[in-house]
Amino acid sequence: MSEQKNIGIDRPSFLQRLVKQKMALVGGIVILLWLLVGLVSFFYTPYGPNEVNMAEKLLAPGAGHLMGTDNFGRDILSRMMCGARISLLLGFVAVCISLCIGIPLGAFSGYYEGKAGNLIMRVMDSLQAFPMLILVMSISVALGRNSFSAMLAVGIAGIPNFARLMYAQTLSVKQSAFIEGEHAIGLPRRDILVRHILPNCITPILVRLSLSLGSAILTVSSLSFLGIGVQPPTPEWGYMISDARGYILTGEWWMIFFPGLAIASLVLSFNLFGDGLRDALDYRTQ
Repeated sequence: MSEQKNIGIDRPSFLQRLVKQKMALVGGIVILLWLLVGLVSFFYTPYGPNEVNMAEKLLAPGAGHLMGTDNFGRDILSRMMCGARISLLLGFVAVCISLCIGIPLGAFSGYYEGKAGNLIMRVMDSLQAFPMLILVMSISVALGRNSFSAMLAVGIAGIPNFARLMYAQTLSVKQSAFIEGEHAIGLPRRDILVRHILPNCITPILVRLSLSLGSAILTVSSLSFLGIGVQPPTPEWGYMISDARGYILTGEWWMIFFPGLAIASLVLSFNLFGDGLRDALDYRTQ
């Protein structure tokens, strides 16, 4: 009898699949660079971010001020560095609020269903019926015009995204054969939910997390641009763009160019990383 050999298929690891996603790597590198800039700003900036020097106002980028100065003579590079820290912090905390509330609500509604679960999802549907920016503006104005209110408003508005995603994933995993088997042998429903259903929903949650971070940073910047988010003189990117609006036509392009480029690069990087992360976590796409 001829000897039978087991032929296995070597699947690349998650890191190997992620490395193949070139655009995701680019996005990840840009995100890490901005994180590094934000961390460095705790300890060093070329000038004080709110240091006024009217003798050097509206200077073009040069050796003394690499990104120029604004209408109060403040160094834009220093404000950009502090703005990275503020924008990332507000975005991260806002998404954490959405995640920590939306995931439990979606998991509970999908697993236990019933009247309570249906009521929760109808509330989520109602919140999603509002345009995102209008909902965030309404909450932010109601809570007060400051950075905390903007962060909380973005976090609340993002809850339905995670809740709906978790609800759909829980319904799908709950119908799997191994979950039905665990019910058959009498495992507690709470243990099944926490130990078996939640871990099988991690992949789409991680992808949503990355995409939501970019969206949250953009929304917080939009609120600051409109004057209902971070308030002056805090060096937040959206506020810096708003402050530079009156100088677009007078030639001081650097005041709006650098913060606009920062927002665009960071949001795009989170989106690229999220797309690559999705493909890397799904081995079937390899």
